[in-house]
Amino acid sequence: ASALSCNRITCGFISINLNGNLFEYIKNILKLKKESFTKLLLLIKRKGLQAYKIQDFNVVEASNYYTWSGKFKTKYDEQVETGILAFEKYVSLFGMPNLIHAHSRFLAGGLIAAAIKKKYNIPFVLTEHSSFYARSKVSNDELKLVHSVIHAASQWICVSKHLGELIIKLLPSALAKPYIHIPNVLDKDFEIHELLQPPSERTFIFLNIASMDENKAQAVLIKSFAQKFRGNMFYQLHIGGSGYLENELKQLVIDLDISEQVTFLGQLSRKGVIKAIQNTHVFVLPSLYETFGVVLIEALALGKPVIATKCGGPESIVTNKNGFLLEPSNVEALSEAMLKMSNNYHQFNYQELRSDCINRFGTVAFATKMEVIYNNILNKTC
Repeated sequence: ASALSCNRITCGFISINLNGNLFEYIKNILKLKKESFTKLLLLIKRKGLQAYKIQDFNVVEASNYYTWSGKFKTKYDEQVETGILAFEKYVSLFGMPNLIHAHSRFLAGGLIAAAIKKKYNIPFVLTEHSSFYARSKVSNDELKLVHSVIHAASQWICVSKHLGELIIKLLPSALAKPYIHIPNVLDKDFEIHELLQPPSERTFIFLNIASMDENKAQAVLIKSFAQKFRGNMFYQLHIGGSGYLENELKQLVIDLDISEQVTFLGQLSRKGVIKAIQNTHVFVLPSLYETFGVVLIEALALGKPVIATKCGGPESIVTNKNGFLLEPSNVEALSEAMLKMSNNYHQFNYQELRSDCINRFGTVAFATKMEVIYNNILNKTC
């Protein structure tokens, strides 16, 4: 929305927030569980519509609770019903939009947009981000819903070519409406932030920032670092983020005898991410799967070369001019890439890295592409 507003496109948001399970709470109330009764009262208080602003953008959020649990059709029906409530409240406050852009982590946003189109004849664009496809978490019934959303959309967009091809493989009928690849937009904070000279050469720092889970594969990174750099204090590894594997990863560092070379930065704010990237030499993302990899373009925008795995999104970001790509889950290959990067770091010009990143993923590039798509759709509907 911030990027689009630079092109004088007015944006607002609707959002749904469904929590809890009314049926289960009632069952517990009948069992005289006072705690559940209190929770139910809190949920009822939360139910409703709330209008507020994020920065200068109008937001209407609809809060509600699910009636049943484990009911496939009921779940999505209630999401759509709640989304329609939010949309109608938005219209009453701020007017009818010309077009809707649905961002779908998985299904809800697209289903709501399709329902609004059916009821109010407002066209919509769908951007797909979800990692559910690669993680085999999409049922056949859900694929039918995906098909219906893509069919109803005036245009569907995927944040990486890999994601688009994966959806087509799972849903060949999507071929009838080809996707457009438009990557995620770089946050403007990274685009306008001061570009600093490379950090001190007294140490060489590798950085990873991600949630600590199996998919992000920090264990592979730690083993790779230990394989080439254990005991050489010139080399340091910084890891930002948190997650259920945090204690296990910290123990791995101890077991590999690299505690003095590895620093866990904890959960980072946006400013914290910027500072961590500025204080590093190379960013490393060893994930098993990424729909895109926003943190890679954040690092590039701050002038840092990157090492990433061929796990979906990075293939649309990393080139031989800005870093290295390698296969996932390969400790030897990653350790070799890290050594090669440390030996060839000065071949990467930090100003050129930023310029190329902004030209490909910056606000102007993104907004220009989206404005063309919006205008084409609106001109067809006029």
